[in-house]
Amino acid sequence: MVATPVEASVNCNTYTYRGDDDSAFAANLPFSLSLGSTEYSNVYVSTNATLTFGRPDGTYWDYPQTPSVSVAGYDWVSFGEGAYLSFGSTENTFCAEWSVRPFPQSTGELTQIRLVINRASDGGWHGEIVTFGWLPDNVRRGIRFEQGQPVVPMEAAFDVNGGVPVEVPPAPVPPSFTEPPVVPEPVPSVVPSLDPEPTPIPEPTQSESPIPEPVVTPDVTPVAEPTPSPSQESVVPVPPVPTPSPTVEPEPSPTPTVTPTLELVPEITPEPQPTMAVPAPVSPVDEFLAQVDIEVPTYLQNVPGVVQLAKAAEAIMAIGSDMTPKEREESQGVVVAAIIVGQLAQVRRLK
Repeated sequence: MVATPVEASVNCNTYTYRGDDDSAFAANLPFSLSLGSTEYSNVYVSTNATLTFGRPDGTYWDYPQTPSVSVAGYDWVSFGEGAYLSFGSTENTFCAEWSVRPFPQSTGELTQIRLVINRASDGGWHGEIVTFGWLPDNVRRGIRFEQGQPVVPMEAAFDVNGGVPVEVPPAPVPPSFTEPPVVPEPVPSVVPSLDPEPTPIPEPTQSESPIPEPVVTPDVTPVAEPTPSPSQESVVPVPPVPTPSPTVEPEPSPTPTVTPTLELVPEITPEPQPTMAVPAPVSPVDEFLAQVDIEVPTYLQNVPGVVQLAKAAEAIMAIGSDMTPKEREESQGVVVAAIIVGQLAQVRRLK
């Protein structure tokens, strides 16, 4: 435990705890501290370098959700030689000290953290933070003045007026942790507003601009100076400056009009179609005789009309098989006459 000189007006070691992890200890205050809209007469000091108000909170991975002051929030432990957590108070001050290592170490370098709070007579209070040794990159320093409110960033010093914290410049840092704590100055009684009105910026006084007088530009014709003729000894050949030729973009070549060539398609000679023989008209008598099966001698088959007459005769003989003799005779006479007339007409056509 670090000894505090007798002449110091701050007490930091009334209570001391060792060998703890994620623990929070109650500290009764001889005065009240306003944070947010609440007055607190006690605080809870956690081994994770935080102060919580209203209830203990051992959160080590983030800012506590309860109203709190994260002095150097991290997962610290007071294991091993030289490690401890202590706090104490006087009539108007509260002091807490941490000599800790990162979890779960119990040997090695110690990180030393100190918070000193001084309460003013008007109820405002001021805090000063001093640290020595290793600190992680993600150490948490900020104040949550009410549950559900965002965290107000804070590095080394802050004022709380009307329950609202504001970061302020810190006091000079002592050369070592063994020096007596610095008693912070009382805070002014100005209560900051959460939504301060912007300070009006005075508008500049407008003065009348003088009317500019017209400027007369004299008409001066420049006189060309004669070019001195250089002597032969001092003539230095100067290479001519090439005049850049303008880049002429080539005109687009017209696309030739392509006249489509009509190819002559050779005529296709139609193949000769086979001539269809048109059958000669057949008379009803011929159709009838074609259905009669009569054998004709070979030497008479080429005689025109013989086959037909033979078939007609056989047909005539078959007529009236179901008639009376008289009816049959009359019918055969009619048929014979019709056949003869038809055959004569056919013979005539053949001639």
